[in-house]
Amino acid sequence: MSYIGRYNLTNQLYGENMINIKLADLVNAEAALKSFVKAEMPISEGYKLGLFIEKSQVHFDLFNRSREELLQRYGKKTEDGLQYMIEGEENVKQFNDELALLCANDIQIDVPKLKLSDFASIKLEAAQVVSLKWLFEE
Repeated sequence: MSYIGRYNLTNQLYGENMINIKLADLVNAEAALKSFVKAEMPISEGYKLGLFIEKSQVHFDLFNRSREELLQRYGKKTEDGLQYMIEGEENVKQFNDELALLCANDIQIDVPKLKLSDFASIKLEAAQVVSLKWLFEE
């Protein structure tokens, strides 16, 4: 099954109470989520955040596998085996086009938005707040 097909199938599994975002927004928020989850917070807020992270993990996993497939298709591993090198203008263009298509997918995560006021005591950098703004309602 193609990586795009996986997202269509995954989205059919969720219920009505959902956060709707672009896959790119979720992927771009990964570092901020990791910082956010380390903050001390009341148990009820920690539970809500943990539930969101648990339910969004499927999207991170599918994205990473799909990206890896694209890297294998258009690139070659470096000698140390730690990275991929994409050679040739056409391969770079095709990789970027397919990655952009993947990132443009609308995804749904079966949790309600979090109330910003519940997390008022948490300190985050401005860039982290910007990357997480879709997660909260005022």
